[in-house]
Order: sequence, then C-alpha cells, then structure tokens
Amino acid sequence: MKKFLSMLMIFVLVLAFASCGVNEPADRENPKIPEIEDNTEKVSDDATKIILSENSITVDGKPAEETEGIKIGGEIIYYHDTDFYESKNPYGEGTEEDKHTEAEAEKHTLVTITKPGEYVISGTLKGQLAVDLGEEAKNNPEAKVTVILNGADITCEIAPAVIFYNVYECADAEKTDEAGAKIIIADESTNYINGAYVAKIYQDGTDEKLHKYDGALYSKMSLVIAGGEKGNGNLYVTAENEGLGSEMHLTFNGGNINIAANDDGINANEDGVSVITVNGGGITVSGGFGAEGDGIDSNGSIVINGGALMVSGNGMTGDGGIDSDMGITVTGGSLVAFGSRNDNVKAEGKATCVQLSFSSVRKGGSIVEFVDETGYGMMAESSREFQSVVFAGENLEKNKIYRLYVDNILQEYSGEGTEIMPGMRPFEGNFGRGEMNENFMSMPDGFSEWLDSAKDIPEDIKEWLEYMESLAEEYDGRMPSNFENDRPSMQTSGTFEDPPQKPKGETENFSGTLELEVSYPTEFVITDEQWSFYGITDNPESADKERLTFTINGKDEIENFQKGTFEGIKYVASSENIGADNVRLTLVYTGDTADREISKTILASEGFDGFNKMINELETGGYRITVSVVPENPDYTGSTSFNFYIGLN
Repeated sequence: MKKFLSMLMIFVLVLAFASCGVNEPADRENPKIPEIEDNTEKVSDDATKIILSENSITVDGKPAEETEGIKIGGEIIYYHDTDFYESKNPYGEGTEEDKHTEAEAEKHTLVTITKPGEYVISGTLKGQLAVDLGEEAKNNPEAKVTVILNGADITCEIAPAVIFYNVYECADAEKTDEAGAKIIIADESTNYINGAYVAKIYQDGTDEKLHKYDGALYSKMSLVIAGGEKGNGNLYVTAENEGLGSEMHLTFNGGNINIAANDDGINANEDGVSVITVNGGGITVSGGFGAEGDGIDSNGSIVINGGALMVSGNGMTGDGGIDSDMGITVTGGSLVAFGSRNDNVKAEGKATCVQLSFSSVRKGGSIVEFVDETGYGMMAESSREFQSVVFAGENLEKNKIYRLYVDNILQEYSGEGTEIMPGMRPFEGNFGRGEMNENFMSMPDGFSEWLDSAKDIPEDIKEWLEYMESLAEEYDGRMPSNFENDRPSMQTSGTFEDPPQKPKGETENFSGTLELEVSYPTEFVITDEQWSFYGITDNPESADKERLTFTINGKDEIENFQKGTFEGIKYVASSENIGADNVRLTLVYTGDTADREISKTILASEGFDGFNKMINELETGGYRITVSVVPENPDYTGSTSFNFYIGLN
C-alpha cells in the first residue's frame, strides 16, 4: 500500500500580493484539536454532537451504542485480498496494491449515520465515517445530512475516510443548496481527513460495478462544502488516490480546504453531467503525486464564481492543473492552475484570464508573477514542476500591459494563441500532398471585418488569410483540388543556412549557423481575441544568458502530413552545440483541450524513436512541438515552436 503523503501547502497571492485567505497548515505530527465547546453552539444549537476517540465514541454525552441514528461497528466496504468470489467469478479490477487483508480491516472502526439531521464531529478516529440513509433516500427531499467538522481527525487506510452513500440527490447543479450531502467546516477549527480508496468491485457474476470509491472524502450524491459564519475553519485532506470526489455535482461555498493527492485532487466523475462550482472559500490542491493526476478534474464542467482556487497537477505526465470535459468558466474570484498543460478557460463578467505555456518544464517552488508596471496583478508559488499556468479572476484587466516573471527573471514569448482561430473549424478530410477535395473549413462571422481592420499582421500572412477566405467563399467550405499548387507562400522572415547532415536517429545537437529574425515580446496584453501565449522562456538580458533558436531536420517548419506518415525527427540543431541533455522537446495538442488531452515532453538525449512513434499514432488535428533550452542551463535560453496539422489518409 502506498505511503500517505505529507501535506503540502502552496501560497496564492492576489490583489497586489495580498493573501487570498489560505492559511498555513497546522503541525500534522502533533495536531492541536480545539476544545469541543469552543464554537459548537455557534454552528448549530440542535446538532447532534459526536465525539470520536480510540477508546469510546459518545453522542450528546452518551455512549454511541445507545443512540438512535448512529451505528457503531460493521464492516467497512474495502477491496478484499482475493481475485475471485466463492462462486469462482472474478471479484474486480483491483491490483495487488489495491487489496487489503482482514487483519488490516479489523484495525478500523466504522461509524455510520443513518438518520437525517446535523451532526458535529470532533475527536480522532481510525476508521470511516459513513452516511447511509437507505436506498430510497435518493428521491426523498427530507433525506439530508449535514456533517459539521469541528476538530475532527479521521484516518482510514483501506477505504475513504468519509463517505456519503445514500442521501437525497438534488440532480440540478444550480440547486445544490438542496443537496442531501453537506459538509460545514466549523469556524476556528482544524480538521484532517486522511483516506484511501476502493478499486472497482464487480457484482458477482457480471462485470458491472458494485463498489468503486476513488476519494479520501467521497460522495455518491451531489455534495456541498461550506464554512462557518466567519469562514476561517480549515480542512486538510491527504489522499492515497484521489482527494475529494463526487459521482454527481460538487459545490464549494466557503472554508479553507487543502488537498494533497496521489491522483486527482478534486474529481466529479459523471460523464457529461457533473458540475464543479466554486462560489467561495480558499481551496489549495496538489494532485498527481503518483504516476498521474490533475489538480481539479470534472467529467462535466467547472464554474468559478468566487473564492480563491489554487490547483496543481502532475507537471511531467500530460496532466492539467485544471481539467474539464465540457468547459471551464470563471466569472469572479481567482484561479491559479499549474500543470504540464491546462484546459481552456473562458472568462466572463468581471473576470479576465491569461493562459501561459512555457517552452520547457519549470521546477517546483518557482514564484510566478504576472503584474503591471505598478506591481498589481497575480502571483503564485508552484508546488510541483509545471509547463503551463493559468491566471484568471477579477484582478486582471484587458488591454493593459503586463510582464511575466519567474523567480524574478523577466520572461518573453514567441507565439500567441493557436494556429486555429476562434470560430474556424478544421476540415475532417485530407490534408497533404495530391488532390484534396474534402470539407476544408468555415470562416467565423465577422472575419472579413476583422481582417480588414487588423494591424501588425505580416503581409505574407495577411495575403494567405485573404486567400483562404476567398476559397471558403468560392468553394462553400470545401477544399479545391488545386489548393496545393496555387496557394501563396507563407514563410517566416529570415533565412537558415542548412546545417550539416547527421546520421538518422542521432540525437546530439551540433553547431550550425542559424539566422532567424523572430520577435520575442516581453509585454503581455490580454484582449477579447487574445489571452493565450506560448513559447515562453527567460529573457536573455534579464537572465544574463544567450538566446538560441532551433531547427528540426535542418528546417524551420514541420510540414502538414497525413495521419501515420510522419517522417520523424532525425536531429535537432541549434546555433550552439550545448549537448542533447540541455534540449527539451514538448508536444501539445492545439485544438480544443476538452476534446483531447495531449502533452508529452522529452529530453533530446532520450532519443526520438518513442516520440516519433507517438506522433504517428496521433489523431487528426493541430499540434505544436516546441524545442527549447532547459531553464537550468546557466548560459543559454530560447525556444522555437513548430506548428503542424495532421489530416486523414
């Protein structure tokens, strides 16, 4: 069984570097549990008070065994140490590390709430706190339980530490105030939830799910988490798998929540349905301490209306700080997301968003500042390695100049947005040499007016866009057969002198003369049309380094190709021979990240065979490879991005 993680705290500073309200963690080795009478009465006069301890559990001062609505004992649902039922049918999908013995289970105590109401939980328990009002509760609006955490410390090593099985399901994400599962973090309290998970267990004789509970704190129904009147209570969740999960909706209304998880930090997993809503509170999440994991992940959508959300995913495995299958919207509050990638974020109302993609992986503990000339903006310290950062909230403004600093070093970028403009739909047909007559693309409304008024677009690019527009009109969105022969050229300014050829597959960089005129701005301006920047590296003057640029196979571009026909990266060249272990390559998908999640990074010294194989297995769409100097190199910085499109055979 995996070892429990020590709690990791990250700081988010917004509003000219004022704290967003996430507190320092308490001493986990010697937790100071507040006296029960401190603020219990302030939370609720009528709530049932449950005091947990190793020796006894009391309810309103009486032994729990004598109390209606509270059950002590019974077996916690966990993944048994077996592969088969007694019927010889397969038991489930668990591996050896998911299994637990009866001896392990016997060290835990199960406390089950079976009656609607409010329950104040204090004290320490090795076991599980479960809520189960019966299978008919799902459709009963009266079947609601509020768990008030007031100095609780619950640890379970075989399953979730806190779980809601059966309560009322409100179903509507906009009506989660009516949800049957609710947790309140009592004011001035410190609470710990340390939990495991249950791998998928089959119904006997089928491969249908009987049990599967992924989070240390888990609910089968919609769950609401809130703070007290002051909102200064703290909840620390440490998870062997996922941190906090729901099979329906999740709503955060207040309190300070800190999560460290081996997999996703927060997850709502009903495909196309679940909504994670943040209305208030301070939420700090570090996910992906294991092999993979996002900071916050919804199989539906994510909506941030208030509060301060700081999330980090695994920075090396293609996972996001924030990940959603059906879109992310920020209307208020603040969001900071670190990951190897992040899904697209839409800002509405008073909120503004910027998405920043670095050319290479940055180290954990880096301080990232996105500020205007007065120092006002947003800032955060990363807990993990990262290659992508999202800042969003009410503290940013459009049409204002910002600068980006990482550990006090000014940053520059080489590209804005993606090669696919908002509203343009890449065709689903051929895209390569030869005759191409499948659907091409449709232009967005207002494209002509935008193109006529657009400034600072190089003439060759503008000519190309005008040509594409004329084709879309002439051929009604279909690709003309003479497109490859008649289209105008679009080249990056500057010339390359071809470097000497190297044997196929050799990965060491080598010297070559490289003269490419490329702009590397340090001013970031967010507009209605532009909020995404990529190819971000240290500014040479600020870092006291020399800037390098790169070619792949002696070229400054990767030509579009048909699926499965990529000729492969044979060598990478730079203007200085800095060694392959100082060069990193990153592949990302540049389309809608909710549709496809791809981010892969390697060092050139690892060789390109696996990288090339992955590219040839990619589906159609737009992609980008960025070649960069690793940020740890003391003498050089710089990156070059290569955008390309994969079409059907």
